[in-house]
Amino acid sequence: MGVLIDNPFKFFKKTDTGVVKSFLYLFIFSSIFVLLNEASVRAGFTKYVPTTGIAESAAFGIAFIIIGAAVLSAVLKMMLKKEFSKAFSIISYSSTPLMLIGWIPFAAVSAVAIIWSFLFVGVGIHVKGGVPYRKSFKHAGVILIIGAVILAMSQFMPMSAGKIPIVS
Repeated sequence: MGVLIDNPFKFFKKTDTGVVKSFLYLFIFSSIFVLLNEASVRAGFTKYVPTTGIAESAAFGIAFIIIGAAVLSAVLKMMLKKEFSKAFSIISYSSTPLMLIGWIPFAAVSAVAIIWSFLFVGVGIHVKGGVPYRKSFKHAGVILIIGAVILAMSQFMPMSAGKIPIVS
């Protein structure tokens, strides 16, 4: 945890840029995030009342995170003009702060998690993509905006976990 706070450069220098390892990392952290989020919702820490079971909701949440990361990686790939595996690695590992504390149902904590992940995207683009800082944070801003749009659109999808069960 110390390397996440004290030295994000070292964190990104240690990360693997392969798609398989990045996918496994994202899958593990998104699973933990989704399960903790489910626990907080079902414990009544939010006003949201789930209409599906835990398995359906968790499966949808994990799939949505991975698909969202793939879309953001494709956008980043186009911006960096690098291979998809490098972009996917940056997006996967940059989600660490969000996955660690973003499930806590308080706006201030979520804001900190989003800002921390935004900073990680910028540092990741700089370290892994070889992009100067100013440009890396411009790219990170684009990724943040597109991520927010994807998240907002998901609220209106007819197949969201709150409306249609994934598993019958």
